[in-house]
Amino acid sequence: MTKLTHYGIIGCGMMGQEHLKNIALLENTVIEAIYEPDAEMAKKASKFAPKAIFTNSVDELLDINDIDCLVIVSPNFCHIDQLMQILDKRHIPILVEKPLFTNENDIPKLKKFRDKYKIKFDLLADEEIKVLKKYKVWGKKKFMGREFMGIIRTTYLIDKKGKILKVWDNVKVKDHAKEVLNTLQNIVKK
Repeated sequence: MTKLTHYGIIGCGMMGQEHLKNIALLENTVIEAIYEPDAEMAKKASKFAPKAIFTNSVDELLDINDIDCLVIVSPNFCHIDQLMQILDKRHIPILVEKPLFTNENDIPKLKKFRDKYKIKFDLLADEEIKVLKKYKVWGKKKFMGREFMGIIRTTYLIDKKGKILKVWDNVKVKDHAKEVLNTLQNIVKK
């Protein structure tokens, strides 16, 4: 008998709901538990994962022993602190929706996470924001009434030689993956 993989989800906004839909398409998977502090988003998420346990905190979610892996899809500025909570409590596979962090002051925390988790590849950071500026994806953003500098959601399709084939500016999550896939398939057909 095939073993089920039990997912824990942190955050169920628009992108989190996309992950819930995609996980539901996978064989031998179940959404075991969800942490979503916004009641309206939690209600929407329950439609995609009606059997999931809804918790009141990340810590409470981490206390559920059946969880095999985590998907972090909370607001970007929460990612690094949530990773540190996980680091202090459990060692399980984690998928973090990009970007991993939004504040360059979080780089020491990221390095601590990398070292303690024994990640065997480099976690790159554009500490001086040179690459972000070169690609024109660093700018003023607004979220929940806060204004701050951050990464502007953009997708670049770059070939093996480094040539930019297509740019999607101000990306909206809904159906974006399909759009990129269709573009790739059209390029392959040529």
